Amino acid sequence: MKKTLLSLLMSGLCLAGFAQVTPPAGAVRPVVSTADEPVWYVMTSSHQTVEDRMNRYLYANGSELLTEQYSDGLDPKEAAETFLWRLEDAGDGLFYLVNAAAGLQVDRGNVTDASNQHITLSSQGTAWELVP
Repeated sequence: MKKTLLSLLMSGLCLAGFAQVTPPAGAVRPVVSTADEPVWYVMTSSHQTVEDRMNRYLYANGSELLTEQYSDGLDPKEAAETFLWRLEDAGDGLFYLVNAAAGLQVDRGNVTDASNQHITLSSQGTAWELVP
């Protein structure tokens, strides 16, 4: 099952103090799923205007977390597995973001506002909290 998930990752980054996020119209409340019964989403950055890098979708390239722009949006039914993500239970109301192609989780690592480092993917990623 594939659904569109808008601004989820950026919402998580906002919690860590990395971004200000206003969920766009059409954003859905995601559900946690398992590898056996996955619910897949595509994620876009929270930017709302062309000047702000609007319509940039997150994808995995090995252990790198990158974005690519799709001016007309990205249909999750047609998206490559590199663009598909699911939420996996991490306990205590937290979750991991798992990529379909890489099988890796989003990992904040030691990234801080001042570090100028990129968030990556790893086999044991960061547990995130989704705040409505």
